[in-house]
Amino acid sequence: MRHAHDRPVQAVVGRPLDLLFIGGLTQRRAEFFARAAPVFSRLRHFFHIPEVRGPLVTGKSAALTTEAALELSRRSKILLNVHQETSYFEWHRIVMHGIWQKTLVVSEPCFRVPGFKPGEHYLEYPLEQIPAAIDRLLGT
Repeated sequence: MRHAHDRPVQAVVGRPLDLLFIGGLTQRRAEFFARAAPVFSRLRHFFHIPEVRGPLVTGKSAALTTEAALELSRRSKILLNVHQETSYFEWHRIVMHGIWQKTLVVSEPCFRVPGFKPGEHYLEYPLEQIPAAIDRLLGT
């Protein structure tokens, strides 16, 4: 029998992936993941970072289906958001893949959007601080 106070622990136990990232490959992201490799290599993670050479079309490119992306989010403790180049609020990663799936979103700073606040709805760190922050969060 489960009790109401058991739900947070059950939710985390049911998430075998520590870290998830889904997004197209850019030079900026490649450099970030190379620098973060010493920390991220110790984690159970799934990174889907295809090289994008045209529209993402299911079955014709390296695109994940929406269903696959959402299921991966449900199985992850932390969803990472790293901008391609500019710091816009990436709805599909932050809201759909993270907040709605009850996955902790860790992002570098974004443009502010009404209704969503860093520190309340997602966590925000400068890019160079993200690996250490994720390591620290997973240890709590």
